[in-house]
Amino acid sequence: MALAADHLEVKTVPVGMLATQCYVLSFPGRADCLVIDPGAEPEKIRRAMGEKQLAAILLTHGHFDHIGAVEALAGENTPIWIHRLDAEMLTNPARNLCRMIRAEVTAPPATRLLEEVGMPFDPKAKLGELSVSQMQSVEIAKAVYARCQVLILDEPTSSLTAREAEALFQIIAKLKAQ
Repeated sequence: MALAADHLEVKTVPVGMLATQCYVLSFPGRADCLVIDPGAEPEKIRRAMGEKQLAAILLTHGHFDHIGAVEALAGENTPIWIHRLDAEMLTNPARNLCRMIRAEVTAPPATRLLEEVGMPFDPKAKLGELSVSQMQSVEIAKAVYARCQVLILDEPTSSLTAREAEALFQIIAKLKAQ
C-alpha cells in the first residue's frame, strides 16, 4: 500500500513471521528513500524501494522483528538511527527478544542516536501525543530529509516554553552549521 501526504510517498511492507510493518518513505523526484523498521525479507523491501537508493534506516525500537534485515540492507555508510534506550538491542540478542523464536538476530550498531539531532522523544509516539516543540522537530526533520534550501518558520517559539525554544534554536544552529 502507498500513501502520499504532503508529497511524501509512504509504502507499507509487511515483513517476517509477525508481519511487522516496514515503511519505505520517499519524495517524488528524489533518488533516495528512508526505510523504517526493516524486520525481515530484505529482497521484499528492496522491491518496494524500486530504483531508490537507501538514504538511512530508522528503527522505532530494537526488537528482532524490527531489525532483522538491517544488515542485509545497510551499506557501509548507511546511517542507522535508533533511540538511545534501544541501541544495545541491535547487538545483544539477549535484549532484543530473538530468543523467543530460538534464533540469534542482531544488526550493526546505530550510527546516530535520535538525541544527537534534537529528537530525544519516542519515535513510536503518535504525532498528537508530542509536544509542540517535538512536532516542530518532526517537521524540521522532514524538511531536512527533503533537502529544502529555505525553511520558513512563522513565529516558531510563540507557543514554546523557554527550554523548548532553546532546544529549537540548537537544532537550527546545527542545521545552519551543516
